[in-house]
Amino acid sequence: MYKFMALGSLGAIILLYALISRHCPRSLLSMFFGSLIIGLGIAIQLDPRAGLAVVLIYSGGLTALTYTSMILLCP
Repeated sequence: MYKFMALGSLGAIILLYALISRHCPRSLLSMFFGSLIIGLGIAIQLDPRAGLAVVLIYSGGLTALTYTSMILLCP
């Protein structure tokens, strides 16, 4: 249980950094790796299939949306 909480907290911190970061490429990478760490924590503690689903849906979708918004917002 503690592994999931530690990985989830680390992933959430990385996601928060990505949201407040002003550097577009760094924000995109932080968003992807934060989601990846949260999915890894779910895979380790709960179920590998659920962790993979989180990585594919949450990480991929969130990174794609962030990338699209960066194209529109960042000079």
